[in-house]
Amino acid sequence: MGSSCIYPVSVIFLSLLRFFIKLIVRIFILKMNINNEALFKK
Repeated sequence: MGSSCIYPVSVIFLSLLRFFIKLIVRIFILKMNINNEALFKK
């Protein structure tokens, strides 16, 4: 009973973790692009 209750929570947690990782990577890439543009302008 307990394990069946933990399973969906872990699935939701993993999906949220994956979403946050994608978000952080996207923001990081955007920051890198902005930095590259600033460097190229110089």
